[in-house]
Amino acid sequence: MVVGVMISVACVHPSFAEQTSPAPENDPLYMRVIASTWPAEAAILVGNGTKHSAYELYVTNVGKTPLKIVELTVQGKKNDEVVMTQAAAGKQLAAMFVPATGDGTKPNDPVLQPGQAGVFFIFADFAAGHADPDTFETAIRIE
Repeated sequence: MVVGVMISVACVHPSFAEQTSPAPENDPLYMRVIASTWPAEAAILVGNGTKHSAYELYVTNVGKTPLKIVELTVQGKKNDEVVMTQAAAGKQLAAMFVPATGDGTKPNDPVLQPGQAGVFFIFADFAAGHADPDTFETAIRIE
């Protein structure tokens, strides 16, 4: 089973999604992850002929089932047009993830046990000739 979660980081104005329905009780197929970003407004820096942005994605498993995050994809958008895409999986994804109680000096398997939290350190790179994104959408794929 694969579940995707989409999170947006605004470069200008942050936005928040509201939850409208309660979580199903005792449903083994229902998974819930709470995610938030820091900082709320991402900065764009220029260096070595490319543009860069960095932000942190905090995730918490508030469900009753362990979750394994297998892929993280970032899309930078300018006025809803995709201007950059970057994905990470495997060893690259493990190098970006630190569990709340983990060791940040080594790669960590991005698995969240029930009640466990962690953070992804995301470094988005894109060509200097492209438009600066006004939002970054971050999708995580969970198995």
